[in-house]
Amino acid sequence: MVLVRRRVAPIPPTRGFLALPQAAPLGKIFWKRSRPSRSILWKDQALLRVSDGDSIRIDTAPGTDPDTIGVLNLGLALLLAHRGYHLLHAAGLARRGRCAAILGPPGAGKSSLALAGACRGMEVISDEIVPFRRRAQNFTCPGGNPLIRIDASRPARWPEPAETALRHARATQPGKTKVVLDLTRFRLRCAGGSSRLSLVLLLGPRLGGRGSSFRLTRLSNAEALLGLLQSTYDRRVQSPVERRRHLSVCAALARAVPAWRISIRHGIENVLAAARGIDALLSRMETGRAHTLGPAQGHVVRGERIERHAIDLEPGVGLDRAPRVAHAYRQVRRATRTT
Repeated sequence: MVLVRRRVAPIPPTRGFLALPQAAPLGKIFWKRSRPSRSILWKDQALLRVSDGDSIRIDTAPGTDPDTIGVLNLGLALLLAHRGYHLLHAAGLARRGRCAAILGPPGAGKSSLALAGACRGMEVISDEIVPFRRRAQNFTCPGGNPLIRIDASRPARWPEPAETALRHARATQPGKTKVVLDLTRFRLRCAGGSSRLSLVLLLGPRLGGRGSSFRLTRLSNAEALLGLLQSTYDRRVQSPVERRRHLSVCAALARAVPAWRISIRHGIENVLAAARGIDALLSRMETGRAHTLGPAQGHVVRGERIERHAIDLEPGVGLDRAPRVAHAYRQVRRATRTT
């Protein structure tokens, strides 16, 4: 059980906080960690504090209207990290106890893909944060978050009941670029229990021209590790010990779980088709037929046709031996400083 408290109160100064080098919807973020709590401060606007792994407090300055859902998501992320979960900036979709983590930067289409999966009857874990834990050789995700945010400024025709949910959200949240949908209110499904993390998908660039609705390309273990580390939700606030532990767990996940890059053509009908493809991948894993979709690194799936493509990796990046894992991480650290 988590206790969430929100109040209007003066916001403290940034003294004692560390500035985080990243942009945010509410402006510059400051961070502070102590043994019993972790805090995030938006200068003159809001303060988020997570204490003892079971309580969240949100203070907002008088006269401000921060993104409450976004702040609460950050609080839940910090709380789960305090409880030992690893956090991915990803959407999550589940089917019969198996789930897929869909990684991608903001604006890549994670929320749209999560809603498309819900339209197919899949269970939504999240549209932004996917927590997971390692249990022996398995990786599990807890229950889901029924609230997702969709860009309502783009004209699109969704299948029912998603279209009704969007109309209701636009009417009740006027002036919002992104509206919040409560999936359970419109008979869409949210994961109610834990799921086994069985598939990792990295959202690639949008497809151009004409052709199939989406394309799947199998990734190597090293490419999967790079994607997981770059999509770590709390990577900027991890301690050195947490960072090393997270690297070890992500390396094990990259070895144990198949990873694909998925590129989708523009248009809701193509997003819906991609959700069908993800659903089919999870179903094949459940029946033990996942290998029929292309087991090897560099395979590309276009419709029912499988092609072989070469993948260029930087020399020395691999996961076969521990020193190579460390070498891959050194390269990732250099890459993530520029993102």
